[in-house]
Amino acid sequence: MTAPETSTTEPRARLAQRGFVAWLAATTVSSTGDGVLYFALAWTASGIGPGAVTAVLVAGLVPEVLLTLVGGAAADRWGVRRTLIGCAAAMSALIVVLLLAGRTGTPLAALLVLVSLAQGVVGSFQMPASNVMPRLFVDDDTVARAMAVIGSIQPLARLAGPPVGALVVVGLGLEGALVVDLLSFLVVLGVLCAVRPPYERRRDVAPTTSTWRDIRSGLGAVAQVPGIRPLLMSLALVAAGLLPLLSLGVPLLARERGWDAADAGIIEACWIAGTLAITLVVARTGTRAHPRPPLVAGPMLAALGVVALAIAPGPGLAYAAAVVMGIGTAVYTTHVFPLYVLRSPADMLARFQSVLILVQLVMMLLGGLLAGSAIGLWGVTPVLVVAAAVCAAAAGPVLASRSLR
Repeated sequence: MTAPETSTTEPRARLAQRGFVAWLAATTVSSTGDGVLYFALAWTASGIGPGAVTAVLVAGLVPEVLLTLVGGAAADRWGVRRTLIGCAAAMSALIVVLLLAGRTGTPLAALLVLVSLAQGVVGSFQMPASNVMPRLFVDDDTVARAMAVIGSIQPLARLAGPPVGALVVVGLGLEGALVVDLLSFLVVLGVLCAVRPPYERRRDVAPTTSTWRDIRSGLGAVAQVPGIRPLLMSLALVAAGLLPLLSLGVPLLARERGWDAADAGIIEACWIAGTLAITLVVARTGTRAHPRPPLVAGPMLAALGVVALAIAPGPGLAYAAAVVMGIGTAVYTTHVFPLYVLRSPADMLARFQSVLILVQLVMMLLGGLLAGSAIGLWGVTPVLVVAAAVCAAAAGPVLASRSLR
């Protein structure tokens, strides 16, 4: 990747810092809006029943599973920032359409599925590009700390999302959550139009290869780069064990034990608070030179937190368990994501990210479907115990990999 031409390196550094701060602020606002809407969808659907929660989860995941590789290829072909601008504009328009649909008497369950479906389609193009965006502001030596800075700020947005979402749902319902998310996308759209990352790849001519060929070349590179496959296998197990808990397990656990929406929101907020504690440390000190210990310890600690959540008799212990889950999750993610980015070829950053995202989505989809069915049969507690075992198994691929030693 090459930076735009400048007369000295100092102005370029100042431009990168200003642009990075502006983008970080905008994406933090967007994450808050998404957190509000995600909570509103999960809580509203949980009031209908486990089947509605599963339907909403699947409606958002299926288009992402089908289109994420296309989204990664599109970002590499046409530019990361340009792709994100298109996604923000598209999602803003879709939210307006969904708000109008809600005023026409569309059944609540159908509206929830439509909102989730719209998020999934746009997210399949947005997520690979968004994950690459921080890399375009920094050089190789600064990647891990820059990603940790983002990981320190973004949890604040996600921390605010569930409790704010609970307040919005109580006061304004699903429609209010949609309006909040719409405003956040408009903020992102304005900033993206004004900010140009200094290490953004420039395309002077249109791509000459097909999208399908770009996808195939990216998949081939993923299979060849040392250490990438065990990282993906490990991440798949963490995703299967933990991701369905946020959208499916926590709301249903709260309802099963007679807790209210505020309790469910605080549990999710405590999870994020645990991640924040670790990412702040990594943002200041950087990651370990040898990543294997945190890649092994992180899933084990997160699994311990899931078990504590499963047996929690009241919200207080559930809050503490969620903090432990967050700490373990962040110990793992603050090392696995920078390592994955640094091993990705410079001209395939978005395609490598699309594979990373696809692995998480597939496992979240399978985990969500299985968890939803199992909870309907046996309740939440046994399913959480199984999820903890799956998460702990993520240490296996890391320990078995020679390239990660």
